[in-house]
Amino acid sequence: MNMISIKTYAHLINLSERTIRRHIEAKKLTSFYDAGLNRTFISLDDTIKNSLIPLNAETNLILAADGGEASSQTEVALLFLEHKKAAQAIYWLKLAAMQGHADAMCLLGDCYLKGLGLEKNRNLAISWIAKAASAGSGIANQQMDSLLS
Repeated sequence: MNMISIKTYAHLINLSERTIRRHIEAKKLTSFYDAGLNRTFISLDDTIKNSLIPLNAETNLILAADGGEASSQTEVALLFLEHKKAAQAIYWLKLAAMQGHADAMCLLGDCYLKGLGLEKNRNLAISWIAKAASAGSGIANQQMDSLLS
C-alpha cells in the first residue's frame, strides 16, 4: 500500500494536521506510524478519495511530490490552479521554488502578481520572476521585460 505524509495529506484535502490526527484516532483513515522516522503516514487510497481535486491518475505524481521532487510539486500546484484552488497551489509552488525550480518560481511570481491564492505583491512577484529568469526560464525573461518596461 502506498503511503504519504500527514503534511502532504493535509495540503491535498485542506484540513489541519490536528484534525487529521483526530481522524486517525477515530479510525477514519488508514495510517502507519514509522518509529524510525518518527512520522505518521496516510494511505494514498484515502488521499485520492478525500482530495479537493481529482487525483485518480496522479498517484505517482503525488508520491514523488511527497518525496520532495520539485518538478512533481510544481505539477501538483498546476493541478490545483487548473481546479481554481490557488491557495492550495501556493504551498506546492513554494516547496518547489525553494529548491530552485525555475517553473515554480515563475508561477509563484505570477501568483503574487495576480493575487492568486495570496495577497498581491508586485515586489515579491518581480523577485520570484527574476529568480526564475536567472535559473534559465525563457518565460520569466519575457515577463521581466514586460514588467520593467
